[in-house]
Amino acid sequence: MKKAVVIGGGVAGLAVAHRLLSRAAGTVQVTLVEASDRLGGWVKSDFVEGHGLMECGPRSLRSVGSGLETLELIAELGIVDQIIPATQKSKVRYLYTGGKRQALPSSIATALSNPFTLPLATGILLEPFQNRRLESISDESLASFFSRRFGPFYANTLL
Repeated sequence: MKKAVVIGGGVAGLAVAHRLLSRAAGTVQVTLVEASDRLGGWVKSDFVEGHGLMECGPRSLRSVGSGLETLELIAELGIVDQIIPATQKSKVRYLYTGGKRQALPSSIATALSNPFTLPLATGILLEPFQNRRLESISDESLASFFSRRFGPFYANTLL
């Protein structure tokens, strides 16, 4: 029997493990290695009292194109009844930060009164004048880049 190790229990790792087991049933032993105490990777939903169901990862599970491969996998796994379809309300995107839900701007009109707009506009306007990464730094974290280029507000709020 062949052996395979799948590193990571996120959506991609789980899909690979499933494919290996379903296409090579009985001929391969699959070991899935995951660092955290739960599977799913970035895909996670939490119910937050007073706010409802909050997505903590990607906004959807849709592959490139029509998403048929994803839907086929969902059907194959027998979890079609667990799909939560998007509603009209889902067109408004929220960011849960500082213990509260804040609507993100979805138009010019909503951007004018949104607390995220001023720091973003300031960061974008000042960005060409910000310090470039020092030559001595061979690698830079995303948080460091955002802080340096757009200010700490976005690094602390979005990352």
